[in-house]
Amino acid sequence: MDGEESPMSNLMLSVMGAFSEFERALIRERQREGIALAKQRGVYRGRKKSLLPEPGVTAMQTCA
Repeated sequence: MDGEESPMSNLMLSVMGAFSEFERALIRERQREGIALAKQRGVYRGRKKSLLPEPGVTAMQTCA
């Protein structure tokens, strides 16, 4: 892996990419399971809203 493109470096890059995708899939699966369990217990509410219900109206009021 000396910066040149070779069959071995392409293989290593593909293998590392596959492991990365696999690990990310496992993380997402565990996250979904945790959220489902929290919803069953009634403690999961999701992300807090960052905008007011009428963002267009408040944006126009601040610009005026």
